[in-house]
Amino acid sequence: MRTAAMLAMILCCGVANAETALNECWRQSANHQEASACLRSESNKTEAALAQAARAMRAEMARLDSVTGRNGAVDAFDASQAAFEQYRERTCAWIAAAAAGGSGTGDMAIDCMIRLTRQRTAELEAQMPEREAGAEPAAPAVPAVLSNVDWHLSALEEAGVPIALPQGATATFRLGADGRVTGRAPINAYFGEAKLDADGDLSWKGPMGSTQMAGPPELMDAEAAYFRIVQGSSRWRLVEGELMLESVEGGSSARFRQ
Repeated sequence: MRTAAMLAMILCCGVANAETALNECWRQSANHQEASACLRSESNKTEAALAQAARAMRAEMARLDSVTGRNGAVDAFDASQAAFEQYRERTCAWIAAAAAGGSGTGDMAIDCMIRLTRQRTAELEAQMPEREAGAEPAAPAVPAVLSNVDWHLSALEEAGVPIALPQGATATFRLGADGRVTGRAPINAYFGEAKLDADGDLSWKGPMGSTQMAGPPELMDAEAAYFRIVQGSSRWRLVEGELMLESVEGGSSARFRQ
């Protein structure tokens, strides 16, 4: 029985004297009852931390799906989380079974759950975008009058020449308050990041990205022109309730209405 319990401890902790939650609790407890209560408390804390990290990651995956126009990131994360929970449950059941009913079997199972939960939480947190501790919230990158509005393309002009979209072709443009740009061109969904100030200046942070679907040649040409004109714009203004994105030189512009 002692051998089985020792085997379970090795399986759970890697080595018998590894600094695990079980060891931590025994160091600060006077007896087994206090150590078990300590373990249950630590288990609750680690479960709460994992739940918070999972919610944050799922929200990040939902934002990614929204930006790309696809629905795969959230589903993939949900499947990953479900697989982790099944792996954790079965692994810790194995640890408990290896103890063969020895003293402290239940504590070993809880210790295993804590260890794997901590690892999963650290993995999720490592995948989240970095944020500076104590940093002040960034100022809005987009004037409030423009943000979170769905703008619909009404006219395109390149080098002073109007561009007519093929019959039925449309395009949309949306700015988040943080400067994130999303929309749909005649074929593909697209995304990027821009900064617009109150004086009418517009700057882009890197090139826009998009999905990679193909379409009829006339739509592909219209989409290419749309991307050139929009990302080539460096000024913005409101004209009779419509949003105008235009280049400083060259006479190119994209006009949008709500």
